[in-house]
Amino acid sequence: MVTGPIAAGKTTVAAAVGAAVRDAGLAAAVVGLDEIVASLRAPGTRWQRSWAQARRAHAALLGGWLRSGVEVVLAEGPFHDADEIAVLLSEVPPGTVTRWCWLDVAYAAARERTAADPARGLSRDPAFLRRSYDRVAALVAQRPKPTWAFETNATPLHTIVATIVDGLLSAGGNERHS
Repeated sequence: MVTGPIAAGKTTVAAAVGAAVRDAGLAAAVVGLDEIVASLRAPGTRWQRSWAQARRAHAALLGGWLRSGVEVVLAEGPFHDADEIAVLLSEVPPGTVTRWCWLDVAYAAARERTAADPARGLSRDPAFLRRSYDRVAALVAQRPKPTWAFETNATPLHTIVATIVDGLLSAGGNERHS
């Protein structure tokens, strides 16, 4: 599970880890919550319901990939409170080894990243971004203890990827990983 606040690099890290795992000879799937949310076309007034629906679909896809025999499934997205985490894990098959990667970035760096990315929507609004960062900070006690934690402005992508992939590959055996 790759999680963290907005603009911490979740999508970038998950994609790079997935490619490195594949290059190491294992099947890997990357399941991004944002892409599932984006594929749902619901009226803007139903955004909360849309996120809840997308979270359930994301969990089902995560579980489906794991049940299909894919060795490593990278779920990435904002999983911060107990309910979000419970939905995420609801479809994970018993016996699956679950590891958490927490990516962090300071609000100022996130603000620069979102402002520079024209594909971003609401997260480009500084007030929305600030509220999101405050929410994540308030929920720190609810998230699982991460297996890995990185400050993405201070740690190069290749270091993050190598650390995670080495951890996954050194686990050995025929375990399924998410």
